[in-house]
Amino acid sequence: MSEKTQLPTEYVPKKRNRKKVVAIIVVIAIIVISATVGLGYTISRYVSSTGRDYHYVDASDFYFSADYLTPYTTDDKIPTYTVYNYPTNKTVAINVYNYTDDLSITRENVNFSTSTSKGQITSGGTINGGGSKNSKALTLTANGLGEYLVTVSSTSPYVQTLKAKFNFVESAAPTINTTFKNYDDYVTLNVAIAPHVQSTSSVKVTWDTNSLVLDTTNELFASSTISSGSTTVNMNTGGSYQIIFYKKTSGATIANTAVSASLING
Repeated sequence: MSEKTQLPTEYVPKKRNRKKVVAIIVVIAIIVISATVGLGYTISRYVSSTGRDYHYVDASDFYFSADYLTPYTTDDKIPTYTVYNYPTNKTVAINVYNYTDDLSITRENVNFSTSTSKGQITSGGTINGGGSKNSKALTLTANGLGEYLVTVSSTSPYVQTLKAKFNFVESAAPTINTTFKNYDDYVTLNVAIAPHVQSTSSVKVTWDTNSLVLDTTNELFASSTISSGSTTVNMNTGGSYQIIFYKKTSGATIANTAVSASLING
């Protein structure tokens, strides 16, 4: 009689090991699901579309600025500008931009809204993106003396609020004198404002960004918004200031028309 050979039995893990494996799988599944849901929520908040192409918008790629207005933090940080000669001067032109400089441009369309505490201001709209610098022109129209709080807020792809106050006064603008000097590596613009009943005057400074770079270490620009070769600062009446612009090409001849300083509607 031939001997029967017993086949090896299949290995069966102990019961407690099976429970341990199942528990590990459940924990991993929970982690994966949680991460997926969280990531999906984060991305979906900032996804925008152009036709059928979808683009993810990162906060570091969003740029939004305007003449005079600065990003809102607290009420005591809102800049205030004086507009002279009301009612002869009763409007202020404000441009809103989808960039802060030549390299910092919002790729997506920027939708924004506008408001003013009194008077009228041009309604909000859309600044086209596409990777190019674009802007929208607004006009604030006063209907009386006093202070006007202007708010411009982007609504997509990110929310950012810009604010400024404009104080319309009847008095004539103070005299402002500028002196331009050209050096090898830089140019200077000296600004002097005559004494006036108003203690400060709002001065708009502009320069040619193709040939010049503003010296922003000047304390005068510590809290101002600089955009597209332009910024507005408050200067004491009866005071004088020197503004330095560095040349992009050393030794280049810069015309005195490349820089300017003027009062708002003064």
